[in-house]
Amino acid sequence: MPRQPRKRSSTGIYHVVWRGTARQNIFKDKNDYKKFLGAVSSCKDNFSAKIYGYCLMSNHIHLLVQTDNISGFMKKLGEKYAMWFNKKYQRSGHLFEGRFSSEAVEDDKYFMTVLRYIHQNPVKANITEKAEQYKWSSYNSYFDDSPLVDRGFALELMGEENFVEYNNMPNADKCLDR
Repeated sequence: MPRQPRKRSSTGIYHVVWRGTARQNIFKDKNDYKKFLGAVSSCKDNFSAKIYGYCLMSNHIHLLVQTDNISGFMKKLGEKYAMWFNKKYQRSGHLFEGRFSSEAVEDDKYFMTVLRYIHQNPVKANITEKAEQYKWSSYNSYFDDSPLVDRGFALELMGEENFVEYNNMPNADKCLDR
């Protein structure tokens, strides 16, 4: 049975999840995380994309990205990182498990829910107690001058003063559950 085409977002905003093959680690040390973020930055520029949020876990990634070409963006990102990772660790084959999962983010309320879900991923996985403690997410980029994250839209929606409270409030958010 052929796979179904991706649902195209009218806003161009997508929540993307991509796992390592057989849930294997796709990041083994801090340089791997840095290299992946560098690849995201490069693809952001090449595809005129906006990155609103990310969380890099040891065996999967979450992105909240706006682009007119989500498939091209993710293909290039996967190629860049997988080729580098395979060379570094002297391995071959697929790094990521199948094609990435994505969902269209069609309204502001769901955008804020997805951003909170992404930032709370390490909290819900019991890696940290607070979102701000996790180094490999976009949460702290909302308070510094990191050029990777496009903060304006999210801060306009919720206000800078509400960002911390909203992103840390207890919730039962479920986004892109498989």
